[in-house]
Amino acid sequence: MTLVMLVGRDAALLEGLAQSLAALGHTPRVASTIGEARELANAAPPLVLVVDRALASASGADLMNAPLAAGGARLLYRTAAAALAPLLPPHIGELALLFPTLRRVPEIDQATANVAQLPDAIERRRRALGALRALLTRLGKRRPLVIFVDDLHWGDVDSAVALAQLVQPPDPPPFLLIGTYRSDERETSPFLRTLVSLGSTLGHTSADDIAIGALAADDAQ
Repeated sequence: MTLVMLVGRDAALLEGLAQSLAALGHTPRVASTIGEARELANAAPPLVLVVDRALASASGADLMNAPLAAGGARLLYRTAAAALAPLLPPHIGELALLFPTLRRVPEIDQATANVAQLPDAIERRRRALGALRALLTRLGKRRPLVIFVDDLHWGDVDSAVALAQLVQPPDPPPFLLIGTYRSDERETSPFLRTLVSLGSTLGHTSADDIAIGALAADDAQ
C-alpha cells in the first residue's frame, strides 16, 4: 500500500485520480492548498507527492520541500488547460466557427461565446485565417509539425486561396504539408489550378511533386 498525496486546484481531476489510485490498492490524500498539503505531509509523509506545476511555481520551494517517506519521489503535472492556453491565439473563436470540429476542445468551444457578430464576412474570414496561421506558428515552434491532407483535387478555389495565405511571407508557420491528389485531375481541379496560379505569391516556400504509381498486384493483396 502506497500513500500518495495529490496537490492541486482542479478538484474534479484530483478526485478522479484518487479514485483510480484507491482502486489499485493505494491510499490517496488530496490537498488543494499549500498549507493543507504541508499539514498532511507532516502528519503522514507520503511516498509519492504529485503537485500541480502551477501551484508549485507559486509556492516556490515551500511545497516541494514537504517531507516524504524514505525513498519517496516528487512529481509535477500540468493540466491540459494550462498546457493549451499559451497555444491559443486571439480570434480562436472565429476559427472554431469556420472549422466547427475545433469546438470539441472545451477551451476553444468556450471562446466561441465571445465572438463578436461581425456583419462583414470577409473580416470574419480574415480573422479566422489569421488565428489559424498563429496557431500553426505556435505549434510549429513547440515541435516539428506535419499536416496531411488527402484528396486535394476535391478542394475549391477558396480553400486554395486560404492555403496560399497561410504560407505567404513574412514569417509563415513552420510546418510540412503533405497532400495527395489524382494526377489526372491536375488540370481540371479548381483547387489545384488555383494553387498553381498562386505559386509566385508563396515566397521561398518550397514544393516537391512526387508521382506515386499504381501498386503491383502482389503488393495490393
